[in-house]
Amino acid sequence: MAVGNRDEETLTTLANRLIRMDRQINEKEKMEFAKKANGHTIQHIVRELLNVHNPDTIESIKQSIRDDQPDITPADFDEMTQNQHQAIIEKP
Repeated sequence: MAVGNRDEETLTTLANRLIRMDRQINEKEKMEFAKKANGHTIQHIVRELLNVHNPDTIESIKQSIRDDQPDITPADFDEMTQNQHQAIIEKP
């Protein structure tokens, strides 16, 4: 697994590992995890990881662009879709 790799397979693998870890650690460890993750629980992070490549998420991006810019060219539409999806992937 390459450092910084954010493809669907990598994020799904990470989410599955976090799910397993969540089952294995105690409440004190879960609280420590959330503290180090800016208040986010393991379950929250798993949802975010799985949501990034969800087809509904991508369709929502596309619909938002269509609504905001109905006359956009196909090339610009594709570029904006990619940029907005990448922004979600790279969200801290």
